[in-house]
Amino acid sequence: ALPQHQHIASMSCCAAVPGDGDRVVLSVVKSSLWADQGAEDDVWPVEVAGPATIADVKERIAELYGVPQQLQRLQLDPSSSGRCALPDSFLVFGAGLHEAYSLLHLLPTAEGKSTIQGEPSVADVGGIQLEESLQSAPYDVQFVRPQGCGGHAAGRNITLQLDPMALAGDVQAMVEIQLFGSVGVEPVVLAFNGEPLSPDMPIQLAGVSHRSTVLVEDALHFAADPGNCSEDGCESHGSGSFDDAMQSWASRGY
Repeated sequence: ALPQHQHIASMSCCAAVPGDGDRVVLSVVKSSLWADQGAEDDVWPVEVAGPATIADVKERIAELYGVPQQLQRLQLDPSSSGRCALPDSFLVFGAGLHEAYSLLHLLPTAEGKSTIQGEPSVADVGGIQLEESLQSAPYDVQFVRPQGCGGHAAGRNITLQLDPMALAGDVQAMVEIQLFGSVGVEPVVLAFNGEPLSPDMPIQLAGVSHRSTVLVEDALHFAADPGNCSEDGCESHGSGSFDDAMQSWASRGY
């Protein structure tokens, strides 16, 4: 068997050796593997400037013909075995080379074949698996009503099993029913890490995860002075009136 470098040379199409900065047009044979069975090979002209590597050629193919670089496999022969794929660092032509490789064969990578056949790529599979894991793995979230907030549910805590993509507003309604027996009995807001949960945001996107603890704060006190709320107490240290507190809460957009 010929050494690898001699094998590559024997498979190449020799031409005048260009120097650095020269521009040449390569012939890239697009394999029929890119299309349905029975389709013929297609030849694409690809102009590149020297010195040029396989990576440079892939970049130009992506620019000219819209084939993503990660789906391209370039080699010097049409074999589909995959053993003759050229590394991105392989120099196609440039100063110092004894011969230029002006004929290349473009075959799809394994991911490219999946794309052609309509199979999901690795990235698609990962996204599907992530979505399925979110849907199949509910969160156990603890909700604590601080003792200092007073009222009928002061000091109580409950744990709910929630869909990670459940909206915080829907979750708050569930929490209020569990703690107070109905919605709107007391003005409350759900707070996580010192910030109120936006009603329209999924709890997972708000940072809530499995076994997180969310505080069920007094809405008026939290609006007036959110920094002083904790599991131990919810007393407001603000000096504003009831109307001031309501306006402050409304201005937060929650």
